[in-house]
Amino acid sequence: MLDLIKCDQDDGEPNHDVCAWVIANFLGLSALDSNKPIIGSSGAIKFLVKFLVKMFKNSVNGEVNSQVIQDCLRALYNLSLLASNVLPMIEIDEFVPFLLATLGDMEVSDRILLILSNVVSTPEGRKAVSGVRDSFQILVDVLSWSDS
Repeated sequence: MLDLIKCDQDDGEPNHDVCAWVIANFLGLSALDSNKPIIGSSGAIKFLVKFLVKMFKNSVNGEVNSQVIQDCLRALYNLSLLASNVLPMIEIDEFVPFLLATLGDMEVSDRILLILSNVVSTPEGRKAVSGVRDSFQILVDVLSWSDS
């Protein structure tokens, strides 16, 4: 599937619709436990993280597709259920800081908290989260949220 994105690049930018289709497929495939290690070792995690970060940066310009963002977060959550997939996630420099910085967005906070809970279930993940400036304060603030 990742090859579809690479061969669809005319101007160096992958086609957004093809990316959305690939993300939806990764979401479906990642639901099955036997697929998690295969998807995790395929390079899909890096694609999902990079695309997610890019979608949030584009949301400033109003070019956001919330369904694609939700699918991407759900796929990353599914993949993070397997501890061996957490390391490739946290090796992407911007991933953990991005998750913590995006926690204030109520549309995605629940998914981000689910991913973070799986990330901190590993020693490497705990180290990555604690290495982000103000991470503990952010998480304490989340605990003080209440439904209005």
